[in-house]
Amino acid sequence: MAETLGPFIAQNESVFEDSSLPANPHAEASLLSALMNHDDAWDQIAGILTFADFYEKRNQVLFACMTNRADKGVSIHPDELASELAQQGVLDAAGGYPRLADLANMKSIGNVIEKATSIHNYALQRSLISICEQGAQYAMDGSREFREAYQTVSEKLLNLQEAMRGNLDEYMIGSHLDHIKELREYIDKYGHSKYGVRSGFNSIDNVTNGFQPGDLVVVAARPRVGKTTFAMNVAENVALGSKPAPVLFFSMEQPASQLLMRLLSSMANVDQKTIRTSRMSNDENDRFNSAMVRLESDQAENLIIDDNSALNVNDISVRAREVKRRMHGLGLIIVDYIGLMANVEVNRNTNRANEIAQISRGLKQVARELDVPLVALSQLNREAEKRLDKRPRLYDLRDSGAIEQDADVVILLYREDVDKEDTVAGYVPNRKAEINIAKHRHGETAMINMTFYGEQCKFEDLDIADVTIDPQSSSAPAAAMADNSVYV
Repeated sequence: MAETLGPFIAQNESVFEDSSLPANPHAEASLLSALMNHDDAWDQIAGILTFADFYEKRNQVLFACMTNRADKGVSIHPDELASELAQQGVLDAAGGYPRLADLANMKSIGNVIEKATSIHNYALQRSLISICEQGAQYAMDGSREFREAYQTVSEKLLNLQEAMRGNLDEYMIGSHLDHIKELREYIDKYGHSKYGVRSGFNSIDNVTNGFQPGDLVVVAARPRVGKTTFAMNVAENVALGSKPAPVLFFSMEQPASQLLMRLLSSMANVDQKTIRTSRMSNDENDRFNSAMVRLESDQAENLIIDDNSALNVNDISVRAREVKRRMHGLGLIIVDYIGLMANVEVNRNTNRANEIAQISRGLKQVARELDVPLVALSQLNREAEKRLDKRPRLYDLRDSGAIEQDADVVILLYREDVDKEDTVAGYVPNRKAEINIAKHRHGETAMINMTFYGEQCKFEDLDIADVTIDPQSSSAPAAAMADNSVYV
């Protein structure tokens, strides 16, 4: 959409006056009202509609202005809309102040996706009617040769079909070659491919090359091993690192206050129990206060925690789109955890394994559509507990093999301490954590040794030598990453 709306108005003078044409003006007004009054409504309908889908010209103008502002990441509040429309000289074309006031006062919400879909479908019906009427006119008055008339109508029908399916050009392999060329040029120049979003753990990033946009990364472990701690460490490294990027963390198991306590413990290197129950030493108090100051800074706005306890894939998609628009970008999405998610479609005849499969596919789709890596935590089934060697395997993923199928990367966490602390008398914890990159669609798999400090809610890297690459997937690890940046 152009910066100014004047040329747009001049070039789009088609106004529907025939009330017999299929349309739903009430749905149009209701949707526009919802967009004005509810910040998250835009993210739900983004990509469904264009201005041309609206039946009334004044609604076309208003929606065009909304699109223009939303694309720039600025508010579409009624007062600001009115100001821009007046500035552009098209306020009257949008119905004037009274019309905007009426829409704002409707305070409509309802199902905005349903309304947007209805408006789009009516637009397709009107287009089909127009094409058919034009074809009939050509046939009636003989103004064109039959073949020419047929060709014109056929082309218009094909264009309508493209509007329903998407442009065929997007599916041609040529449209993807530029990406491959850019990748090779970067490798030739720097000796390695572009890194994705850095987890902040060099031992992991050296194997994965960072978490890639559009990837579904599954982190799985049995209870008490440290899935949430690992996820919070990654969130901290991405959101608060040297090259910070926004992180959206969905926590369906723990409230945000508990996660922030974990984060403070990690940042300050102070035991969480000490923060909660004991007087801190002077040194601990200084580190804690420094961490608090850092979390109160503008940089901490990069970490957004949604602790609603019952979310489905649609909820996650809508909130992620909203955050990406408001923050002008999104580095990483984290979901804790898959097993607590609700399925969008409730069907009593569907077992939990099938529901998890639908959720897994939905999360992968969210990652691809937003072009953002999505880290989803998952529990393991109890089969591992029955084995002598309790190290998790891919087939231990709980409820559904579809998780393994959909994931681009699967990371399995294991700590011997969890097995032996309760069963072996006099056992001394060794803090060793095994990070098994058991699936990696883009490269090698590996076994990585790290250190786990449960009291400080923190995993830490060991030496690069503690990374064992699976010989079946690669002969050596990728080149070591020297800095702690999120993006390179």
